[in-house]
Amino acid sequence: MTNSSKKTTAASKQAVKTSKSAKPETVEKRKTSPAKAPVKAAAKTAAPTKTTPKAPAKNTAKPAKPAAAKPADAAPAPAKAAPAKRASAKPKTAAKKTTIGVESDIGFGNHLFLRGEGPGLSWDVGTPMTCKNSSHWEWTTDSTKKTLVFKILINDQVWSQGENFEVQPGEEKVLQPEF
Repeated sequence: MTNSSKKTTAASKQAVKTSKSAKPETVEKRKTSPAKAPVKAAAKTAAPTKTTPKAPAKNTAKPAKPAAAKPADAAPAPAKAAPAKRASAKPKTAAKKTTIGVESDIGFGNHLFLRGEGPGLSWDVGTPMTCKNSSHWEWTTDSTKKTLVFKILINDQVWSQGENFEVQPGEEKVLQPEF
């Protein structure tokens, strides 16, 4: 062998040794892994971000109405008649309440009654009054259209003295009868 071929052989042996001494793993990774693989891996490991859709913005501006072209010699359109109003029902007026009150201490355990002429009253059977406190009794009706004529009784047995009492419709009267 000549000197130059020895050098070439020695250089090629050196190249083979260098290639053998290089780590084969690194070379293989470079050969087999694509260039975009690290980017994909980074994309996979990144946490997904949560996005909430935004509501569409409301358009508060009113669209402009185009002006209608009117011929100058055209007569104005006849005015539309207003719709007929419905006949509104008259609001019911509250019925006039007629109240009879009695101020009298008739004793514990006793009750006051009314007998007379008018709605809810009779001369034959007494109508009980409501005790509001120890000496105040009350009876109310809203279904009268004429004068009530009555007498007051204790326990529907003892009649009040004097003339019959009278109360007009819608009137509130407080009495102090004597027994």
